Amino acid sequence: QQLCIIESYNLINKTNIHDFKQTFSLLASAYIEDGLCKYSFSPALIGQLINPSSYSKINLLIQKEFASKYSLVIYELCVDYAGIERTPVFALKEFKKYLGIAEDEYKEFKHFNYKIIKKAILEINQKADLLIAVKFSGKNDDALVWFT
Repeated sequence: QQLCIIESYNLINKTNIHDFKQTFSLLASAYIEDGLCKYSFSPALIGQLINPSSYSKINLLIQKEFASKYSLVIYELCVDYAGIERTPVFALKEFKKYLGIAEDEYKEFKHFNYKIIKKAILEINQKADLLIAVKFSGKNDDALVWFT
């Protein structure tokens, strides 16, 4: 029995997003012995877990304050790039994918900007230990987006 399946994930390597399409089990095995749950990760997942450049230190007390999953994703992105003072530049379509937004959602830029970006920035700036702003270059669906 497979406990959890990962089919794809996004990984930013400080220059761009890599969208990995790979199917593997989150846990290779899991069982209960003497009241303890014992488990092991799959080899494919271990390769990602031991890659420290993929992670940043996130304040869990701040993280739990976010009501919006988009605020959390953008906050984590900004924390990861805090020393660089700006995030990577994303094409709008690429950024929506990074946030987990389907292509048919928020087709109009103004709705995406208001309902996702502006609300996330407001929540992050109110609840987090950093202040961020969004930058756009271009217009509507051809826009590039990054945070400072």
